[in-house]
Amino acid sequence: MKVLFIHERVSGDGAVERITSQFDQDELLIGRGGASDIVVSSSLIGLVHAKFFQEDSRLVIADLDSLAGVRVNNTRVAKHILTTGDVVQLGDLSFLIQVSADLLTLTLRTHVEDAMSDAEIVARNARRLVLDSYLPRMRVISLVVAVVVLAGCFAYPILKGRYRGWSSGPVSNAHRMIEGDCQRCHLSPFERVEDRECLNCHTMSEHAKGYPDFVASHKGVEVRCAQCHMEHNGDHGLVLRDSRQCVSCHADMKNPGRDVLNVASFAHHPEFRVSLVDAAGNARRVNVTDSENVVDTTPIKLNHALHLQEGLRGPQGATTLQCKACHQLAKDTGQMMPIRFDAHCRECHSLGFDERLPDSQLPHGDGEVVYPTLFAEYAKLLLLEGGARHSDGLRILPGGGDSLDAAQPLSPDAKLVQLNARRAEEEVFTRTGCFLCHDYRETPLSEQGVGKTRYTITKPEIPSVWMTKARFDHGAHEELSCESCHEKTRKSSETKDLLLPSIAVCRQCHMQDAGPGFVESQCGQCHAYHAALEVPREKKQNLTEFLHALTR
Repeated sequence: MKVLFIHERVSGDGAVERITSQFDQDELLIGRGGASDIVVSSSLIGLVHAKFFQEDSRLVIADLDSLAGVRVNNTRVAKHILTTGDVVQLGDLSFLIQVSADLLTLTLRTHVEDAMSDAEIVARNARRLVLDSYLPRMRVISLVVAVVVLAGCFAYPILKGRYRGWSSGPVSNAHRMIEGDCQRCHLSPFERVEDRECLNCHTMSEHAKGYPDFVASHKGVEVRCAQCHMEHNGDHGLVLRDSRQCVSCHADMKNPGRDVLNVASFAHHPEFRVSLVDAAGNARRVNVTDSENVVDTTPIKLNHALHLQEGLRGPQGATTLQCKACHQLAKDTGQMMPIRFDAHCRECHSLGFDERLPDSQLPHGDGEVVYPTLFAEYAKLLLLEGGARHSDGLRILPGGGDSLDAAQPLSPDAKLVQLNARRAEEEVFTRTGCFLCHDYRETPLSEQGVGKTRYTITKPEIPSVWMTKARFDHGAHEELSCESCHEKTRKSSETKDLLLPSIAVCRQCHMQDAGPGFVESQCGQCHAYHAALEVPREKKQNLTEFLHALTR
């Protein structure tokens, strides 16, 4: 990375002195200490304040935990991709950025005060002869007075026993019941609240059972409940929703891997990935825009394009289905309910098997009961039609073989019932009912048993959540049409099409720093470290104690 640093010093008469330095190295450190490549003079600049480096052929600046921070175009950042025209502010210094194909130019302009005249030097020396010049400055005197006042504010509540005066702000509504009992959380004065005090009342959810492992794998990183759940800010800070706490680490992790990637903001969030399971049962994360590998392997046949055609033949005549006919919100409105055959499909896709039994349908969900059900229905039909005298009324269905179960001698009527049941079984599994949606296999002859169904359905394991590392609230988007996010649905004719939206679709409405027409989108909107659980009843303060605390 080639860098040209230009320092323009402007004197009081407008003269410009230009000092240039050139660098050719992978990264460039800037600060006021000797370890920096570019050394600048300012009390607001850290010893090693920030660094410039290249990442994926793009120029990036990163804050090195400086006190004054790094601002790009008046916005504080932890890490930012730079372009020509950006103004980088480090403390009280501003750098103009110019980026070309192979050169980064940093321009710093400072103003130099003119040298003092002889008269000014004489006046300065004269002031030193005045007694007042040897007294502390007014700023020092003010600071001493402020310290004394603050010390008195702490001492007075201790002497009077009025600890409420120490409160740094209003507690949240969730903790209002223990507002007057400071020692419930603060076991020792002037010491921070540790996690054990929080866990006395709050049970960690299953998602947070890995908390000790998280701490062990992030040595050197302070992780406390109070970092994200800050009390004495009313209801504004109990649950921190700002992304700064997350991106302070995740914007530039030391060891990013295949499962965890660097994320600086939603604008620089990597593409969504889904968890897929291959034939061997191995899970892998796949980019939703990877059309070759992001394939739904669920063994079921579904044609969205066909189901969304106008004028489909339905039980009440021509009908046009909408997405919500099958995809319906659960009671919590966050997730979609699973699609069930009996609730969503049977009305149009009947599992009837004989027009002489119009009210009889096969059960769905267990292929093993298909043949026993068929045998029972044809046996009832035989009885209703008059037993052996009318057994010839049972039709032999076309196609298939005429083999019978040969475990024991059967009467002619039983053989006929069995033959019809076997023919109907073959028709349902290989041509009509089950065949329309499911893959199947025929049981080998050596494994076929008497009275057993001869076909096995490949059970579809349909995931309820595809993006396992995130959460999504369908109810918050119910005013939008389904196809505004799932754009390719009407053209999808195969189950393998995974119709999930890419991050570009979400960015049409969501931005981390919301501007006009956009929805603010912080990390906590889609990700959570642990789910909230209600405080156990036995740990809640009773009403008497609560009222007593309010009146104290």
